[in-house]
Amino acid sequence: MKPLFRVAGIILMFYIVINFYIIVLVAALNGGSAAIYFNHFGEGIFEYIMYVGIAPLMIYSFVTELKIYNKERKKK
Repeated sequence: MKPLFRVAGIILMFYIVINFYIIVLVAALNGGSAAIYFNHFGEGIFEYIMYVGIAPLMIYSFVTELKIYNKERKKK
């Protein structure tokens, strides 16, 4: 189960970054600005809860990977 949480947090980090770059791309294609409407289709509260809920998983993944990296580095 532990490796699943490590991978899931990393995948979710990529998802959030891709979501951000979609907004940046839309802004770049519209003269450098984009209007962001929070909860336009009623999804805003769900997304807010989802992002807050996955934050601990992403932090756990980051800390776990950092610990593994440090152990590997100390072995060398």
